[in-house]
Amino acid sequence: MRLIGANELHRSTSETNRAAALRAAEKIRTELYVWFNEFLERETQDFRRVTELADAEIADMAHKVYHNYREEVVSDMAEFFHLSSTEQKAKAIPEEDRSAVLHSLLSDFDLQDVANVNARLMLKQRGLTLALDTSAYTKLIRRIMEALTQVHLDAVNLYANTPAQGDNLFFIDPVTQEPKAPLTTAPKGDATLDVLKPMVLNEVRVTRGPKGYAKMAHTLNLMSGFFGKSADISSIDRQKVILFREALENLPSNATKRPQYD
Repeated sequence: MRLIGANELHRSTSETNRAAALRAAEKIRTELYVWFNEFLERETQDFRRVTELADAEIADMAHKVYHNYREEVVSDMAEFFHLSSTEQKAKAIPEEDRSAVLHSLLSDFDLQDVANVNARLMLKQRGLTLALDTSAYTKLIRRIMEALTQVHLDAVNLYANTPAQGDNLFFIDPVTQEPKAPLTTAPKGDATLDVLKPMVLNEVRVTRGPKGYAKMAHTLNLMSGFFGKSADISSIDRQKVILFREALENLPSNATKRPQYD
């Protein structure tokens, strides 16, 4: 499930071209939704039927959706990150257009549909089934819709250079203005890149298709080379992430096609 790429958002300032780009992106999303729903229906697994979910469990699932979707959108925005500050400014959304762009994105994005797909995925990963008419499912969908909306807001705030404007503090730390960490973490000793990498790729292979898998595999390979395969992810603090991002900015634009960067 994608937002839209940087090229699509900034192909032109005219409303006509922007609408065409959004329609093209929506067509891709729709095809992915259909495929993903069909895949879920084909899956056979014994689930534990529940009628309630703890608030903490709902929050955990919503945060996971937020981080997963944000990761994909940030990947689509890689070209923008590689631009110089001057070039980024030239491609930025004028602040006076910010609200209109955000409204346009959300209008062409079926929050309810995407939230349902993600809710089913989160429940499936936990081996749970929850009736759609329960209050717990309603709460889960509402939180996931908030998560998806925040990702759109993150993208627009970045392009418009309006950090933190309208942020949902359920997902964003008001002090650092950074996304809050996921509520659950891997057990100590199993949180190294070499252990987690195949687990992440197996999940991405199922949920994001070949393109998403290729992007994630390339990113994880770069992380392993930069931090070390046996690096404990809990030791990768914000400063190290900033250094990694600076290293990415110096990569050739076609690095994904060069074997030395795999």
